[in-house]
Amino acid sequence: MKSKLVKILVLSLVLVMLFGTIYSSAFNSYETYTYSIDGEPLKSPTAYTPTTIIDNVDMKLSNISPTNPNLSEHTTDMVSDNEGNVYIVDKGSNRVIVLNKYYSATAIIDTYVDDYGVVQKFSAPEGIFVTDPTITADGESYIYICDTGNKRIVIFDRQYNYVKTLERPESPLLTDEMFEPSAIAVDKYGRIFIVSNKCFQGVIVMSSDGDFTGFIGAQKVTASVIEMIWKRFQTREQRQSQSLNLPYSFNNITVDEAGFVYVTTDNVDEDKQYASIRSKNADFAPVKKLNSAGVEIMKRNGFFDPGGEVAASTLSTGKGVSKIIDVTIGQHGSWTILDNSRQRFFTYDQNGNLLFAFGDTGDQLGNGEKIVSITYQMVDGVNYLLALDASRRTFNVYTPTEYCDTIMSALKNENEH
Repeated sequence: MKSKLVKILVLSLVLVMLFGTIYSSAFNSYETYTYSIDGEPLKSPTAYTPTTIIDNVDMKLSNISPTNPNLSEHTTDMVSDNEGNVYIVDKGSNRVIVLNKYYSATAIIDTYVDDYGVVQKFSAPEGIFVTDPTITADGESYIYICDTGNKRIVIFDRQYNYVKTLERPESPLLTDEMFEPSAIAVDKYGRIFIVSNKCFQGVIVMSSDGDFTGFIGAQKVTASVIEMIWKRFQTREQRQSQSLNLPYSFNNITVDEAGFVYVTTDNVDEDKQYASIRSKNADFAPVKKLNSAGVEIMKRNGFFDPGGEVAASTLSTGKGVSKIIDVTIGQHGSWTILDNSRQRFFTYDQNGNLLFAFGDTGDQLGNGEKIVSITYQMVDGVNYLLALDASRRTFNVYTPTEYCDTIMSALKNENEH
């Protein structure tokens, strides 16, 4: 495995020398880079070029929603399905917008008739997941929407017909307050993984029938030495009056083809997160990879923990450690996270090596103001990266370069041998 990794790194170095002059002459609104073993940024060829910005006019929302033809400034999630269709959760307008692969609106999901014949409306929906029929065990595909304000999951088929509603499962371990779904992922066997607001016990796991099967991935809780000593001298009343020492909650989730769950958080203490970056300790990492039992299995074989920015010079600019709010699965074991504090994307391989990072704040094409979600969209063999910008009510489309395609080919060859 190490020899294969060395070959890929050597190949990347050759690509830098071959393509560096080509891409450096072209204008980009951001730089693409990776990190040296010393934690210093190293410029690399451009991996993704910004292609276009899709706005309300491009989406042709007025054709299917003439009374509400614009995205609100409170969009929260974006995914793409196996046919290249794009789904945008518009929390501010209580709806989900469906676009075809050319980014024209084809449907609005905002109401449905439930099992009792009652017309229901969404209330502040936040998350969405679409299963892939080429992967699922039964060959079926469904749309799962987090109806967050109503504290439920609503399931539709791919023709947008209502299928069923999943309310909070009956369990003494899962109170009503804890069940407020905000992000969701579903594996090929139909197991449902839910990130819920105000739930600090970890990811909620449910069967395909909606039965509660437990929590996985609860974050580590620690107290400082001073806090532990001080508690020894406190009265019972003083200890009870203090705020609870709760674990960090997750903010987003996805699942890969093999059923491994990726979860993110931006609630980790900055000092602990930075220490994890350097030590590659998963306890306080902003991204984790869990198996079905909730065991953290991410490979951390890169120079640093796969959690965004690592350079001290970069971290000292006032933005601090990366604030990771989303993760999406790419090709051949690669995956990408979104740093909301920098409007930046970091792509890693399955061994935790940083392949490339790019993106920035600003008004130029490809930069962002408040990017809240990312997803890959495969269309005609091209794996585009889409980034939803809530403040601008638009999304950016990034196209992979020859450099990116070469890296992905190298990953594919490594996986096959």
